[in-house]
Amino acid sequence: MLENGVEIVKDCVPACYSARSGEYLILEDLVERGYKTEDHRVPLKMDFVKLGLAAMAKLHCSALVYEEIMKIKTGSDFKLGDVYPEMFRESFFADAPAAIRLTDTMKRGAITEIELTRDDRVINSEILTKLILRKF
Repeated sequence: MLENGVEIVKDCVPACYSARSGEYLILEDLVERGYKTEDHRVPLKMDFVKLGLAAMAKLHCSALVYEEIMKIKTGSDFKLGDVYPEMFRESFFADAPAAIRLTDTMKRGAITEIELTRDDRVINSEILTKLILRKF
């Protein structure tokens, strides 16, 4: 992605120095950039969650930017899923009973998190709850 001008990816993923599919992956040590691992026994603070969501948004955005750049360069429609079908294949079957239960659990968990961390000055939790229910 970097060689095609998608600089935003540097903000959300570590550099990959070497990899062999199914064998190993050598990544940049993010501690050197100031990252740290939080204690998994302590609930996450809202600022930490916001940083994580921002990084995930940048990662997804970088893929969309890359597709657009490649569409311009190749002159035709370009989708990462077409180039890397195994990496983008559906692995979660929405109609399976276990998946339905998991989705319901995730919805309830998201709604609970909204209610527990609600701050009406920042976000309207009722609107966010409706968006989550509509998404699934």
